Amino acid sequence: MRESLNEEEMQQLLVHSKGLTYIIISVLYYSGIRINELCLLKTTDVDFNKNQIKVYGKGKKERIVPISKKLKEILVHYLENEKPDIKTEYLIATKKSGKITQGYARILIKNQVEKLGWNKKVSCHNIRHSFATNLLRNGVSLIQIQKLLGHSSLRTTEIYLHILNDELHDAVDVL
Repeated sequence: MRESLNEEEMQQLLVHSKGLTYIIISVLYYSGIRINELCLLKTTDVDFNKNQIKVYGKGKKERIVPISKKLKEILVHYLENEKPDIKTEYLIATKKSGKITQGYARILIKNQVEKLGWNKKVSCHNIRHSFATNLLRNGVSLIQIQKLLGHSSLRTTEIYLHILNDELHDAVDVL
């Protein structure tokens, strides 16, 4: 089963990240989008007036993902202060290529986890998994999580229920 990070671990990862690593982790965690979706995001896909991002997911399916207040602050700051001053249509970019790749994002996250000295495997996908699991832990319905993740079937989203069931077993074993 895929391991997820709890809210405290995610905050620790974010607090110790800087620059492009921080932006990538923030967007993945606060939106729940896939890494390939992040790499394809264009600046025009983000609508700050409606607080939403247009995402092109698996099978070229389009979905709308709401932008949280935290993510909006992060993105506005990035666009105004940190995004390289180059001509590119992509939201997240490096000065060299004008975009980011999945491989580069994975390397940045791996390096950050190593700096923290964690023994956990933290990937782009388990940051997405952490988004869903932490929403579920905080009482968000499985159907809402399904829509946010862009799953066509609720069965795909139900994997997050197994995590909570494992936690319940751990809880009764405390006695």
